[in-house]
Amino acid sequence: MTVSYDPLLDTDPDAPYALYERFRRECPVYFNEERNLWALFLYEDVIATLPDRKRFSNHWQDDDPERPGHGGAAGWRGGEDHDRAGVELIEDRLQMYAGSRPKIFFESDPPRHAELRAVIKHPFTPRQVQRLESDFRTRAVELLAERAGGAGFDVSTDFAWPLVMDAVFDMIGIPAGDRPWVTKTLERIDRVANDEEADHDLRTFLEALTNERIGHQRDDLVSAMAQAPRELVPIGDAVDFCLDFLTGSVGSASSMIANGVRALAEHPDQLPVLRKLDPQGMRLAVEEFLRYDSPVHVLPRVAHQGVEFHGVRIAVGSQIWVVLASANRDERVFTDPDRLDLRRVGATRHVAFGNGIHFCVGAPLTRLAMRVALPLLVATLPEDDAGSVLGSWNASRAS
Repeated sequence: MTVSYDPLLDTDPDAPYALYERFRRECPVYFNEERNLWALFLYEDVIATLPDRKRFSNHWQDDDPERPGHGGAAGWRGGEDHDRAGVELIEDRLQMYAGSRPKIFFESDPPRHAELRAVIKHPFTPRQVQRLESDFRTRAVELLAERAGGAGFDVSTDFAWPLVMDAVFDMIGIPAGDRPWVTKTLERIDRVANDEEADHDLRTFLEALTNERIGHQRDDLVSAMAQAPRELVPIGDAVDFCLDFLTGSVGSASSMIANGVRALAEHPDQLPVLRKLDPQGMRLAVEEFLRYDSPVHVLPRVAHQGVEFHGVRIAVGSQIWVVLASANRDERVFTDPDRLDLRRVGATRHVAFGNGIHFCVGAPLTRLAMRVALPLLVATLPEDDAGSVLGSWNASRAS
């Protein structure tokens, strides 16, 4: 069917969460007949699935129409309107996976996953990311001095995107002289879906950089991939991972800054709360922002064996959508889940970055970006009219 639901363009930004709530209430284990895929919406099911390596695989490829689980479903289907809404929503969320190239890290299972994680461990430790904080804060202040203002200020393009881009360039190891070109090429990819020419140009550049770092190692991601044994990480896989991290981390961290601004605009009572937070309080507030509006809504899994959720059987080989964003608004776990509460107790239980061995390697960067950027953004607002000024900023939905 034709996908018509678009979370980036929909006039009602709360539509995904309202629909998730309906699924949790009426159909927590959902079968999509159009896609022959299952979806799990409850926190208890999401948290049980993500770390379970015995029953679920992370290697998700929709290339076998005859795989087990492609047949009928044993669960409730819902009415026609409900089915259509669910199909449109979740198909849109999964477009990023459909037909994409294999992601060597994201789609790997043990023992290869552990071997790959060991290769890239050093550049992604919280301590390594923390080393970026001083430069990150300085750059944020500079950007706000240049661009922050009243109506028309675009949180993503004027602030979050260039702020995060600089940090990611440092982590990956992009030379300073090449950064303007890489930025323009990424903008081409961002503006035009499936821009094959831009993708090819960026791959060629990263391949040359990886080969150069084989003999000239530095303390960055490209060097870590370049120095890995070729039988473990061929050059093509190294390029894939660097490109995935480059596009994914910039998108995730910058979108969460914009999501945080939008959440504050929707809950202006939290502005004075944020202004008064100490560093530890801000760390906990970041977890609430992540729970409230997650950077990634859905992760895919494949059933290694037949499983059952709430009396519904899912056959071995079936593909499953684990809806993180729904779990993070599950009223069984989070009191008043549709409300942003920066002092919420238990916000750290969210699954915005997944759970288990596939916990997002870019999580420390996203947390740092939010912890630094959001207080600085709020500090530019007049205390007597903060809500209306904040509401005039463009913080378009990017999750």
